[in-house]
Amino acid sequence: RIKLIAGFLVVIGVVAGTWAWSLTQPVTTAVMEQQEVRLTDLARAGSVVLANTDLTLAESASMLAGASEVRGTLIAEDGAVLADSDEEAATLENHGDRPEVRAALAESFGTDVRRSDTQGVDRMYVAVLAAHGDDAVVLRVSESLEQIQAISASTRRTGLLMLVAVLVLAAIAGWIVTRSTAGPVERLAASARAMADGDLTSAIPEGDGALAPLAGALGDLR
Repeated sequence: RIKLIAGFLVVIGVVAGTWAWSLTQPVTTAVMEQQEVRLTDLARAGSVVLANTDLTLAESASMLAGASEVRGTLIAEDGAVLADSDEEAATLENHGDRPEVRAALAESFGTDVRRSDTQGVDRMYVAVLAAHGDDAVVLRVSESLEQIQAISASTRRTGLLMLVAVLVLAAIAGWIVTRSTAGPVERLAASARAMADGDLTSAIPEGDGALAPLAGALGDLR
């Protein structure tokens, strides 16, 4: 029985260790990738809306941010900020040197993760080339890494709760399997020891399955 329990503990330990490791960096990486996809989808959807709306650039930026809880920025081809959902566009410096803006102007799409010079917080940026009327503009959306980290933390908490539940169920299953497997063997072993000590009246438990021949052999020895 001790060997069976030890085997279950080893298996449970390996599973728990692997699960716990997956809740650290792999979860953060997965959430970062997921949020980048989300921002990309928002930016591309926003570019479609921008090309078919009568709203002003400022109204468009506010609408995008209000519907998705991200920061929206519209930037001219020369880097001038035309509208921003969080800040006054006139107070913002030229964004032509931003990596995601340069990439969007050159390849229609760009991303970057860095500290915002305006807000002083780390953000994930996604920018796409869009059109407003006859003018080409860069539509950029961003989300703070603090929000992304909060999503990661929530995912880890959920994963840890699931891990605890799985460990409890595994322990219960292990105890049941160990008891059902080792119990009959131990009872037959006790009868064999009693007979070896000369007690031929010792009861021999009935054996099922693979243990049936052993129980029958002990019965024949009496």
